This record gives sequence, C-alpha cells and structure tokens, in this order.
Amino acid sequence: MVTLLILGYCGLVKKQHGEFSITAISYINNFISVLDSGTYRNVDNNDEMLKRINEIKGNREDEEILWKTTGVIREEFSVDEIKKFSKSAMTTNSDYLKYLINKTIYTGSLNIGTTYVENRYFEEDPQNYSKSFNYIGSITLPINFAMVYILIIASIIYLLYKLIKDKKIDWIMAFLTSAILGNIFTVIVGAPFEQQRLFLPSVGLVLLNIIYLIRVLVKDSKK
Repeated sequence: MVTLLILGYCGLVKKQHGEFSITAISYINNFISVLDSGTYRNVDNNDEMLKRINEIKGNREDEEILWKTTGVIREEFSVDEIKKFSKSAMTTNSDYLKYLINKTIYTGSLNIGTTYVENRYFEEDPQNYSKSFNYIGSITLPINFAMVYILIIASIIYLLYKLIKDKKIDWIMAFLTSAILGNIFTVIVGAPFEQQRLFLPSVGLVLLNIIYLIRVLVKDSKK
C-alpha cells in the first residue's frame, strides 16, 4: 500500500514538474549550486543555456538573482537539459569540489537552528503572525555545525573502537551517527541556502547523540 502511494505521488510530481521522483527540488538545488559556485561558466555542452544565464544573471551573485535565473531557465529549457548542464558543471570542474569544501567550512561557523519561519512569515503577514511560530522559528542552540562535525568524528571513532575491541556494533550509536551524517551531507551537497532550517529536524538526534556518547564513555571508563 505504501509503495502504491509513493508511486502515485511520484506520478503527480512527474505531471507537475516533469520528472518521476519523490521530489522535484533536487535538480533545482543542483542548478542553483552550479550558479552559486560559478562552475556554470565552464560548461560547453549547451551554449544557448549559458548565453541565457549570462543575460539574466550578469555579474550579480546575490541569492535573489540566482532564484530568478533558475526560474527563467526552468521555463525555457527542459528538465533533462538542466540536469545535463548541472551534471557537466559539477563533474568536469574541480572548482565545484572547492566550492563544497568552502561551503562546509563556512557552514561550520553557523549555529544549528533556524530563524527562517520567524523572518519569512512575519514579513509576509504580520497581522496573522502566530506567536507559536515565533518561538519555533527562532530556535537556535549554542551548538554550531563545527561541533556537529566533531561529534560525528567522535562517534565514528567510538564505533570503530567498539567494533575492534568487542567485535560488535553499537547499533544505537550507528543509527544516530548515520542519520546526522546523512542530513549534513544533504545540507552541504543538496541545499544552496538555509542550512540551519534544513538541519532543524536533526537537532533532537544531535542532542540524543551527545547524551548517548557521554553515557557510553562514562560506562566504559568504569569497566
């Protein structure tokens, strides 16, 4: 039943956005990342699209022009053409890897949490603005992404230590670590902006991982 629902949803996405998938946003994010990184300038498999990008974007680098350019390109070119263009920019240019590395470093300085809901909805409709959204939207924790990176590394080291020493896997730690790592990967590779908002679902996992790691380390030290 679940499979049928997923297939039906994928069909709806296909009808609305031109591709059969769970989400139609991935190729859009890839394209915006290509624009943001500047690697689109070295793509030579679609001169017409490159010319159109240069006409719209010019020398501007702000977020607004990236979204505007993406919107126009989506209207004038097919999904397959956009995917091919983005893939070429990401796989044939070493500058894209440098872009991801710089993005990872920059993201490390950001606190996890989000002010997205607070800012966006208050500006759009201050009269009907819900106070509950204010509290939810302004969640920020004194934990930045660099600390999350360190937490992941420490958890992986513990998992390897446990595997070598006791010949078994701590499945709870493995689940928490893989879930957080997966979201970090998605945020860095698949999200051009708003990293805090997109990482918000993993806040609970981060706190649980911190508590669990402290617990197992204290427990092991007493043996």
